Amino acid sequence: VGPGPARKKDRGAGHRGASRGIPGLQNRQNGAGIITTSSFSEDLKAFAASKGADLAGIVSAFPISEARAYESWLDRGMQAGMGYMENNRPGRGDVRSWYPEAKSALLLGFSYAQPEENVQTARPGTGVLARYSVLPDYHDELKKRLNEILDWVKERNPGTEGKIFVDSSPLLERLFARYAGLGWIGKNTMVISPKLGSYFFIAGIALNTELTSEKSEVDHCGSCRKCIEACPTDAFPQERVLDASK
Repeated sequence: VGPGPARKKDRGAGHRGASRGIPGLQNRQNGAGIITTSSFSEDLKAFAASKGADLAGIVSAFPISEARAYESWLDRGMQAGMGYMENNRPGRGDVRSWYPEAKSALLLGFSYAQPEENVQTARPGTGVLARYSVLPDYHDELKKRLNEILDWVKERNPGTEGKIFVDSSPLLERLFARYAGLGWIGKNTMVISPKLGSYFFIAGIALNTELTSEKSEVDHCGSCRKCIEACPTDAFPQERVLDASK
């Protein structure tokens, strides 16, 4: 897998679920907040859903071997001058390099899809902004929700500590999302969820306690190359490798 940064153009498979978006991120409440599932891991995912998460999965804190492709991607200069992507490059595939106490991580997906009538239409000679880029900045809102989830974890499971991340930490979040069962890595380098497509933000919490891990999502791309062929700047020199300079 050659993860690479998100482009400022939509290259995903789209969204198949109901649109929420920011500020349309929902904050679903389940009555008095009572969780009825049996295991703590399931309770945690249910509580995350009450805070608006459309996807939730858990992965053990272990080094991800595919992270080597990220270093190769940097060596080829495909980060297009984004020097910050060099930071902590050896440790991006291991959450423990960022949070040494980590034993598990909760990965969450928050949809930013919009109604089709709100989506820009490309016209000759004009560009189209990515859907997420026309919304208010999502970082602060998601950090607030993640901290609420972490507070809930600490209250329900004394002794548990954690650290939140919202795509600004030195982690290969898409790979962790894959192993947490949120989706698979498409040939356009995006995480594609069978439920949501690719229009969702990834965020999460590294925790110092063992939780029940998910099965990783299988690859559903098959022989399809629509995303590669549709790219107007020919930004994919090969499948799952994005040249951000194009």
